[in-house]
Amino acid sequence: MQGSMMRVAAAVAAPLMVSGCQHAVVGNSIVLGMALCLFFGTLQLGRRPAPVRDDARGGSAQPRG
Repeated sequence: MQGSMMRVAAAVAAPLMVSGCQHAVVGNSIVLGMALCLFFGTLQLGRRPAPVRDDARGGSAQPRG
């Protein structure tokens, strides 16, 4: 998960750095990204994973035969 986030961050930051824009745009982009990560991270707090359901018949899903 962390590797994919780093790729996304690099893909977003690379065009800004190559275009020669000022550091304020890059800094604001980084802060915005961190704020979004914190926001969505706090939404995940307290959530419990969904329970694992068995087949409707109450047994395993193996074919008969």
